[in-house]
Amino acid sequence: MTSRFRRAGPMAIAVVALAALASAQEPTQDTWAHGTTLSASVGAASDPTAGAVTAGGAIGWQVTPALSFEGTGTWINSESSSPWFSAALKVQTRLAHAGGANPFVEGGIGLYQASFDAGQANVPEFYHKRINDPAGSMVGHSFTDPSVVFGGGFNLVATRHVAFRPTVEVTVVLRNNDTYTTTAGVLRFAYLFENHPVTPTRR
Repeated sequence: MTSRFRRAGPMAIAVVALAALASAQEPTQDTWAHGTTLSASVGAASDPTAGAVTAGGAIGWQVTPALSFEGTGTWINSESSSPWFSAALKVQTRLAHAGGANPFVEGGIGLYQASFDAGQANVPEFYHKRINDPAGSMVGHSFTDPSVVFGGGFNLVATRHVAFRPTVEVTVVLRNNDTYTTTAGVLRFAYLFENHPVTPTRR
């Protein structure tokens, strides 16, 4: 385990602690029950080239109105290289309850896979120095590394079962005391499988 990865551990713990604090301060809602969410996303990423298209899906488990866990998978496609892939397990916490638009932050750990075609130009130094094949090799290359993910956005509630989540995420890829950072902006379309309405019953 690299020293950077060890430093990332306390940061992930801090995110979990923040989530726990937020959920502890959440007022009791008689109508609340935990639920599962299923979402799809589209967006753009800074790598492999600026404006690369992203698409993915996620399944989440909402423990309280303020705290949820989510597993995500995202494909990143650019004309300059083979598709890349990112997978992560994240914890998400709501920062404030503002009716239909609730800000949130998220953080977690995952895996990041980057692929390069044979002879591809403009390979980032993070990956280029790990390619040992001679120049002009006809072999493509693929790398899978651990990553830390941080992000934030807004949960825009449309109906009791549908929400939109514009999100900005930063992924830090880790390998041998070196890092590679990518940024993505995505729009998630979430379907909420809820036992009861999220909002309290009006009396």
